[in-house]
Amino acid sequence: MVLYSYWTTYTVTYQVTDASGNTASCSFNVTVTDNEAPTIACPANITVNTDPGLCGATVTLHYSVGAVTVRGLLLL
Repeated sequence: MVLYSYWTTYTVTYQVTDASGNTASCSFNVTVTDNEAPTIACPANITVNTDPGLCGATVTLHYSVGAVTVRGLLLL
């Protein structure tokens, strides 16, 4: 299995040999590009009260706001 990095061109060469020792080969390029823009989804607005006795508040956020998808060629 080969995972190719994006924005890179690789040359792949196949070679075969038969039982008589005859060989043949061919080469081709694999280029992986990333043409898909990243996405972002903002959460809803958050309103919190100040922490007791303080002029501010501690807010802990637990969510993912974006994703980047990289599609490549996977050879098995």
